[in-house]
Amino acid sequence: MKTIFTAVAICLFLAHSGYAQEPCTRHTEAAGRFSYCPPTGWGSKDSTSSPYKTFLSASGATPRANTNVREEATTLSHNDYVAAALKYLFAGQGTGNVQSVKVVGWTDFTTDSKLRGTRLVYETVYSGGLLHTVQYMFDRPGKKLIVTGTAGATDKAAADVIFDNMLKTLRTF
Repeated sequence: MKTIFTAVAICLFLAHSGYAQEPCTRHTEAAGRFSYCPPTGWGSKDSTSSPYKTFLSASGATPRANTNVREEATTLSHNDYVAAALKYLFAGQGTGNVQSVKVVGWTDFTTDSKLRGTRLVYETVYSGGLLHTVQYMFDRPGKKLIVTGTAGATDKAAADVIFDNMLKTLRTF
């Protein structure tokens, strides 16, 4: 009986402490003072619009998706920033390659490290195709950290799980 109790106690300790969880290869952006675990098997490349890496699913993988990170200097409150982001998003409808935008969800989001932010989900008809986007916004001193994940709308269920799992690992320092 004592052996069973000891074995159960060790298993509970390992599960709670994270030792029994799947390891992650943490990606650190020292200049931005944050890190996260990109999806296993995804590749990185330099971004053309941000100093931070863009991550892409493997060629031929399902879902075909990508994530990018950017920061925006602002003194707006979190809710005012999200409202401005929505206004900007809708203003792009009918211009260029964006035919329409539809908000699918807007919820609070908390990382495993207790960083609180917003999770905005929207679908865009872009050049005739339907894209599914999940955007996470977090407050930083004097700026917002924005992480965007995009996939084809047919892959949205799988993409949502991948994006949420990645963002759950976000840490700031």
